Amino acid sequence: MLRYLITHYQIPDYLLLLFTLFVIMLGLKLSVNLTYLIFQKMIHDPKAKLSFVGLLAICMVGFYVIYDLTIPPSKISGNGNLGLLFMVPMSIIFLVLNVFLGFKSYHFMKSQKKPVVTLFIMAMVATLLGLLHGEFAFIDTLLDQLGGYPNEPNSRIYQLGWLNQYTNSIYFNQFTFTLGLVTSLTLGAVVTLLQKKKSYGNK
Repeated sequence: MLRYLITHYQIPDYLLLLFTLFVIMLGLKLSVNLTYLIFQKMIHDPKAKLSFVGLLAICMVGFYVIYDLTIPPSKISGNGNLGLLFMVPMSIIFLVLNVFLGFKSYHFMKSQKKPVVTLFIMAMVATLLGLLHGEFAFIDTLLDQLGGYPNEPNSRIYQLGWLNQYTNSIYFNQFTFTLGLVTSLTLGAVVTLLQKKKSYGNK
């Protein structure tokens, strides 16, 4: 929808550049302040579920917008990488979400027995491997549709690098979104397991 409006009204490139820079700077300032306040509240507020749901919803919408702004391989882009408007602030918010989720995983697993934590980690690792397979398959399919890697002359992304208007979806898609959440859960459980082993070893 956003991509259609911009291309339909033929917005000049220099205006898009200025607008992009303005939104990135404003987004950085607002997202840093907002995520810091939310993070502080989530750590100390026992009713942190609402904050988590809010962050999760924001990230889901942000990932979708960035994915939607990615130019399909079949089309030619002349308006630059519009996804950058959202990628920087969304990366910060997504990082905060995952840090919070990791803390929650750690505190929850502390009350669980060692075998339960071990089985949970094994299940999460298996899930991570499946998600990585899906992500790599997604990248291979996209590159095939684009005609090759950025260093291949026949590719649509030739000399554009790995981050451009055609490849935003590589970094913001259903696989990377779930990978972040599962990784946070796994790290929280791993820290708990290491602490349990250390405590058992001191006895």
